[in-house]
Amino acid sequence: MIDPAHEFFALAPSRLIAGAFLQSSAAGSPYETEVAASRTQRLTRLTASDGWLTLVGLHFLQPRDNPVGHAPDNKIVLASGPAHFGTARLAADGKVAFTPAADSGALVDGQSARAPVELRVGGSGKPTLVVSGTVSFFVIERGGKPALRVKDSAAERRTNFLGLDYFPVDPS
Repeated sequence: MIDPAHEFFALAPSRLIAGAFLQSSAAGSPYETEVAASRTQRLTRLTASDGWLTLVGLHFLQPRDNPVGHAPDNKIVLASGPAHFGTARLAADGKVAFTPAADSGALVDGQSARAPVELRVGGSGKPTLVVSGTVSFFVIERGGKPALRVKDSAAERRTNFLGLDYFPVDPS
């Protein structure tokens, strides 16, 4: 027997899929509409081409040169992307510069670059974004150490995402 105080355990969760909120009871109250909108916004953020489901790596930089790419001969080996993306150089002063490999097709903040480009670190401002195909990265600092946060808009987590499970809205 189910205790009425714990009746929520017996309810089937609702599912939020591809922006559509499916719920056993028809939404109608302003509260239910607000909750549905919040859930849709969350799904939109998660599944965006730069959302959390695209996160595929965090790689801490070592002093000096850090070759980056999919090939195993790089210091920072990515799960996908160009074999040789380029080189991230961590200077003694903590600044990070990136030199794209000639054939990587890399864009730095939307512009092609051949010479080293200093990368802005994420935090309070907008970090410099380096992109090649579906793979991108930017520099963040964790525990006082610079790292590359790597994303892939074609990541399996994003492309095979089944949606979010929710319990039905209960205004009470």
